[in-house]
Amino acid sequence: MSAQKFKTIFTLIIVFLLSQIVWSQTSKISGKITDKSNNQPLIGANVILVGTSLGASSDMEGNYLIPNVNSGSYTLKVS
Repeated sequence: MSAQKFKTIFTLIIVFLLSQIVWSQTSKISGKITDKSNNQPLIGANVILVGTSLGASSDMEGNYLIPNVNSGSYTLKVS
């Protein structure tokens, strides 16, 4: 994955994460990871909450779900 593609995906995830935190007090983080160039889902991308043991992999549609997340601010790492 190119650096530009990674930055784009990471930015999209952060925007989605922030919207989830602002609009709801749920205990999960979820989202969809897609390739910016063709909008296809990225299957098997790993999403990790930095500094925790929490994370998930994206499914066949690029969706991921990290349940049981305590309230707070997190940095996501996608690989």
